[in-house]
Amino acid sequence: MNRVFNVMALLLALTVSKAWSQQVSHLKVGTWNVGHFNSGKLGGYQGTDAIAGVAQWQRFIETNKPDIFCVQEWNTYFDKDSSIVACDRLATPFYQSIWLYQPLYSRWILNGIFTNYPVDESSRYTIGLAQDVYYVMSQTITIDGHKLDVLCGHIPWNSKYHAEALRLLKEELRRHKIFIFMADTNSLQEEQLLFRTEEGYHTANPIDSTWILTTADGKYYDNIIASSNITFDRVSSSASGLYEGDHFPVFCDITIQWDDSTCRNSH
Repeated sequence: MNRVFNVMALLLALTVSKAWSQQVSHLKVGTWNVGHFNSGKLGGYQGTDAIAGVAQWQRFIETNKPDIFCVQEWNTYFDKDSSIVACDRLATPFYQSIWLYQPLYSRWILNGIFTNYPVDESSRYTIGLAQDVYYVMSQTITIDGHKLDVLCGHIPWNSKYHAEALRLLKEELRRHKIFIFMADTNSLQEEQLLFRTEEGYHTANPIDSTWILTTADGKYYDNIIASSNITFDRVSSSASGLYEGDHFPVFCDITIQWDDSTCRNSH
């Protein structure tokens, strides 16, 4: 009797395991170089009514709020008078997990990852990207019982650092089995396509062979790169209406096909 029970329990466990390994998750993600709330220039929001400006930014974030949101060129203070802490007004009302961090202080470069999914804070680390203050930040979150590595970064603006920065990024991404990387890539289209052709990853841009503009000056610098078990849908990028020029937010829906045989490597 015990032998029969054990066999039945094993069969049930195998069935559950198989179903679990084929589980699919759907969520919305986004990345945005917010340009210091000032069209890419230092100084924060320049309007005369900062409270009204905060309200406009809050409405935009609440309307478009992704499940995972990566930001670049965040400003510690929202306004030019440094009276409003941006995180308190634009992140805390919408997200439980907020990680804004820079390994080297810079007035220009401050990245962040916001989400309401459970986060393993012990998984957090950063790597440099060739030029001083540019970096990638990485943390692991749990979605439907599975682990996803979320990375946020900013490739150096100066093109002479691109080759080395992209090499370091590719080296880092190879360490992750199930991941999504969201960034201001500052990279040419052909450089971004190498993540598909050479690395086998999926990218949000281009979508259906069409490149989507992500900046006011007609560039395609902002992108989302993911492991091959993640696919993209409903990719969009357009002016936020909150400032003139600079970067547009990029939003999209993703589908994650979980597979326990490709569980993430330990760091």
